[in-house]
Amino acid sequence: GNVYIAETEAAIENSNGAVVLEKSGKFVKGKYTLTGGSVGLFEGKKIGRAKNLEKLIEEITAQEAVVNALKADIQLRHNEVIAYNEQLKEHA
Repeated sequence: GNVYIAETEAAIENSNGAVVLEKSGKFVKGKYTLTGGSVGLFEGKKIGRAKNLEKLIEEITAQEAVVNALKADIQLRHNEVIAYNEQLKEHA
């Protein structure tokens, strides 16, 4: 059969039983069917999730660096407290 490309939605409505493909590929109208929907919607969601995961990985890496810096600072302060305690014991 023949397949026609419709420039407008009105052209699809007046297909007279021919197979009509909407210009952007969003839907196809046959003699007894109308199919289609969002093109690439699932792929778009997958890409969006992948981008979100990349951002989360970057954020986690940045936060791990902050945590490690804080741990190092805490350890430094802990060592200072131990040193002060030793000095107090020596003077007592």
